[in-house]
Parts: sequence; structure tokens; C-alpha cells
Amino acid sequence: MHCKWCGMDSKDDKRCEWCGRPFIAPGGDQAPDDQATAGVPPVTTAMPPSREEATTAIPPSDYNPAEPVPFNPRLTGIKPMKVEAVEIIPFEVRIEKYLGVMALPLAAGMAIAHYFPAAWLGPFLALLFASGLTLGSFRVIGYYDDEFFDVAILLAAVMVTGPVYATAVYIALCVVKRDWNFSLLGLMASYFVIRLAIGSAAHGFSDTIRYMLTFNVCFGFIDWALLLLPSCVLVGGWITASFTRPLNE
Repeated sequence: MHCKWCGMDSKDDKRCEWCGRPFIAPGGDQAPDDQATAGVPPVTTAMPPSREEATTAIPPSDYNPAEPVPFNPRLTGIKPMKVEAVEIIPFEVRIEKYLGVMALPLAAGMAIAHYFPAAWLGPFLALLFASGLTLGSFRVIGYYDDEFFDVAILLAAVMVTGPVYATAVYIALCVVKRDWNFSLLGLMASYFVIRLAIGSAAHGFSDTIRYMLTFNVCFGFIDWALLLLPSCVLVGGWITASFTRPLNE
């Protein structure tokens, strides 16, 4: 049937399937007035509230200002960014990962130092760099970006008195300040373990202990460089571990 209101042909002979208006009134006659008003929403003449009325409008009774407004990206035009939560791994698991990675290189370094005692410095420096790298990467200690404040103090003490007495001086300083940098203490602990292992394989345990505990105050540039080199390599590995830091931390 042809609808005179929208001009379309409808398969339904009672109501137009396009505009929804009836063709025949309930009494059988056409009701153009009813058809003209059917489906048309009422027209309202209400004016929008003025600025004074909008600012003084009374909020509804269930309004709670402390309740957060839900975020709607369609209204704000801001696309929400998905941030993954940082996984916190227990400290025991981090220690196990560090020991598992360092066990094989340490055994290989000890074997090289044992059969080639004159070349013990090579595996010693390589193990120091690997230790600083894995300590920071596995989060056994903090990242260099967060714990670098006392590095210069420790290296200055190492340059004059050596690593053993420099660590003792730094521990005394931490006791006085009541502020402990456990990342530096963890680095020096790994230094002593690697030094004892490589030195014992190359020269014997007793000779290594005697050499490390010998107190010498150095003021020459060559002595300073020799004392600083292992500690700088260890700290260098720790600095390199900062590049593995996740972006969401």
C-alpha cells in the first residue's frame, strides 16, 4: 500500500512500515488528524536554565560529592593508557636466580685461575661485571638510579685504603648517619666472595686472606688505579643493569 505521508510503498496494509503511521483509523475511516500526530513527540517550549539558576541548582538527595565520577573517554576525548602492575618477586627467589646464573661462570673462572694463575685478573674482572649486572637485573639490590648517593664516598675510600677497610669505614659511616645503603653493601659482599674464590684458586686461601687484610695507605696514581679498577668494574655492571629497568617503574 502506498503511504501518502512518507511516499513509500509498504507491504503492511494497516500501518506504514517506514514511518509507522496507520492507514485506517479504528472505526474504518481514515483519520488524517490522528495520522498526522501519531508518532510525533510533543514539542516543549522550556528554556534552558540561566547561569544563576544553574549555579544555584539543588543537587538530588542521593548526590555524594565524595563518590568518584566514572571515566568516560567519549566525553573527555582522552584515551585511557593501560599500565601493567609491577610484579613483586620474593627476595629468596631473586637470590636463587642470582646464584643460579653466577654459579657456572664462577666455577669456570676458578678453573681458569687454577690452571693459569698468572691470568687470574681476567676472570676476576669479568665475574665482577657479571655480578653487578645480575644483582641489579634480578633486583637483589636496588637500581643504580635510586642508590647512587654514597658510591663516590665508597670509591674514594677504596682508592686510599683498599676494598676491605673502605667497606669497614663505610659501615661505620652508616652507623653514624643511621642510613644504610644495602645496595652498596650487597655489591661489596659479592666482591669479597668472588675475590676469595678466584684468589684461592690461583694463590691459595691463606695467601689471599693475608693479602686482602694487609693495611696499606696508598697515595700514588698507579696504586689508586689498581685499587679502583675492580670496584669500578663492579659498579659499571651495576650501572648497566639500570638499562633493564621496566618502563612502568
